[in-house]
Amino acid sequence: MLRISSRLVLGLAVLCGLVLAGGCDKSGLSMTKKDSVPQVSLDGHAAGKSMFKKAVKGDDGILEIGEPVSVAPVFSFELKDPAKYGEITNTIINIFEADGAQAIFAVFPVDQKVETLMKAGEAYNLGAPPDNLKVVNLRNEMVEGVQLQPGTKYKMTFTIAGSKKSDTAVLTFKTQ
Repeated sequence: MLRISSRLVLGLAVLCGLVLAGGCDKSGLSMTKKDSVPQVSLDGHAAGKSMFKKAVKGDDGILEIGEPVSVAPVFSFELKDPAKYGEITNTIINIFEADGAQAIFAVFPVDQKVETLMKAGEAYNLGAPPDNLKVVNLRNEMVEGVQLQPGTKYKMTFTIAGSKKSDTAVLTFKTQ
């Protein structure tokens, strides 16, 4: 009886060691990785990472919006450390169908003047963007705003370029 118990204890100790050692590999390290990409929100829903996916698959860098958003979502972003970017020189949003290779919409400033660039902390209605932003569709035609299909999965990239650093946030979301 004592022999079975000691084997059981030894087996559990080895199993615990393997589980704890799992935190030392690439996927374990990705769990503790600090993200530097802009924090993006659509319709007030912040994009985040699935901790389960991050632990199992590693950090693929893709964020998710957990709740469905409108077909003309309101976009906003925050920067954790704006000083790392230096002077912001460009901002652009590209929206793709989830499995698409070409953007179906691009949202960007009318010029590269500082006052026309998208700014952290401000909300932008992509369905009716302000005058400082342009929207083009898949055929590179100017359109009044972003109009997505209901119940469809999409991928969005938001790129912010600065004099010191540039970053791109990649996120997936679904419309209502």
